[in-house]
Amino acid sequence: ISGEEANVVWTFKELGSFFFFTFFYHKYCLVLLRNSLLWSVLYGQLKPKKRKMTES
Repeated sequence: ISGEEANVVWTFKELGSFFFFTFFYHKYCLVLLRNSLLWSVLYGQLKPKKRKMTES
């Protein structure tokens, strides 16, 4: 393998790992956001129920 070919292979590897990282990073962030939204919704739904139970 010549120097130029090795350089091309290296850049492809760098691009691959970069896209791989960004893809999973964004996926992880989206999952976290979705989970936090779900939890806030669940918490918002649970709070009034608890309040009603204590009142009655």
